[in-house]
Amino acid sequence: MNSSVFRSFCGIIVLCVGVLAQEAVAPPFLLPPTQDAVIPAVRQARATKFNLRVPYSMIDPGPGGAPPPVRTVTWAVQPELPHEESDAIVVGTVEKIQPFLNSNGKGLYSEFTLMVTTIVKAMHFPIVSVGNPITILREGGVARLPTGRIVAHYVHGDNTPLNGQQYLIFLKYDSTVEAFYYSKFWLIQEGVLKAAYPDDLGRARQGQSEVDAKPLSQVLARLEMKVAEQ
Repeated sequence: MNSSVFRSFCGIIVLCVGVLAQEAVAPPFLLPPTQDAVIPAVRQARATKFNLRVPYSMIDPGPGGAPPPVRTVTWAVQPELPHEESDAIVVGTVEKIQPFLNSNGKGLYSEFTLMVTTIVKAMHFPIVSVGNPITILREGGVARLPTGRIVAHYVHGDNTPLNGQQYLIFLKYDSTVEAFYYSKFWLIQEGVLKAAYPDDLGRARQGQSEVDAKPLSQVLARLEMKVAEQ
């Protein structure tokens, strides 16, 4: 089996495992508009931001059905701690993941609610404060329609935070959607950082990471010094 066929086969296996895992945890229903606290203009901006150019709808896929949208992305390799490029850097715990339909109904995006516990950088963003949640957006997700049918939108080459987990996360703000995007994140387990993003996982596997398996307190002290020098 040549390498390109092998990679394709592995991609199919990963996709199938992802489908089974997402269905096993009973993905959330799409949020009814009557329960949405976001003002309609902002919700529309968010939904439009993630529109897909595919020929089918997730709501009405037609008599033959339709495969889930799958997109492959390749992110540029970043520094392990991209403090200069980040608008905000925080430690927080994911408290909720809510999927939404794109405005054209052909894909999904997800809103991550992150409860902030530590702020490393956010001098220009008063909306970021300890003990309060912030909203982070990302393309893709898994959701249940009102009928109970599960729909999914996969983005290969990207990792997403998990509900209930704590992270050190690097953020960019988009005023048009009144929310953040993340450029990368580190998982925190028992006060220690674990690589969780593709380029960092690669460094960790090759023994080239200066952050993986380091105490959070040590890395935060290093980050605070770098941010102060900016």
